Amino acid sequence: MKEKVINTRVSKELYEKISDKAKKYRTTTANLLRNILEDSIDIYTDASDLVDEKIKSWLSASEIIGFQEFTLRADCLCSNCKTNILAGDSAYNAINKGNSRIILCTSCQQKLS
Repeated sequence: MKEKVINTRVSKELYEKISDKAKKYRTTTANLLRNILEDSIDIYTDASDLVDEKIKSWLSASEIIGFQEFTLRADCLCSNCKTNILAGDSAYNAINKGNSRIILCTSCQQKLS
């Protein structure tokens, strides 16, 4: 597989930190950055999967005891479908038996009612 190149600008301070770490680990800055990116993506994917599973289990209809409608003061994402809900729109707190809450868009609230 042919490798691709990613170019990016960084501050002088960040460049020096990366360069110093590469020297410390006796590797090139390119290899250090490649390893950091690969590890970061793996960690992000694992964490994201865990959060998604937690939300799915939290959203089981049997755990929800109620919904509370409110108007958003700032944009946010629906905890279930990740749809952007705009400031001024209605959203819902879904409240579970443990009294924890997540924010839902109108569509997800209707599906779970």
